[in-house]
Amino acid sequence: MAKKKKVPEASKKTEQKRKQQAIADRTFGLKNKNKSKKVQMKVEGIKKNVMKSGDRRQLALEEQRKKAKAEQKARRKAAKDEQGVYKNDKNGRNYGI
Repeated sequence: MAKKKKVPEASKKTEQKRKQQAIADRTFGLKNKNKSKKVQMKVEGIKKNVMKSGDRRQLALEEQRKKAKAEQKARRKAAKDEQGVYKNDKNGRNYGI
């Protein structure tokens, strides 16, 4: 059996360019035609949808990493605060505040 060829994944720059082109295609004629608040809101909505689109698995993994990093930061801060509760006096003895 022959091995299957892997399809190379697009780089982040390529993905960004593709998304920018999609935004330009979807908002063609809207930006300059009418500068009303509704049109501006629609253009912003389209931008958000395109930028959020992508591989669901990748987005979920990225969000999970952010949560883990935030939890780790909170744990470090709690540990640091806990260490700060006990301070040394002039003679080197610990006392709680």
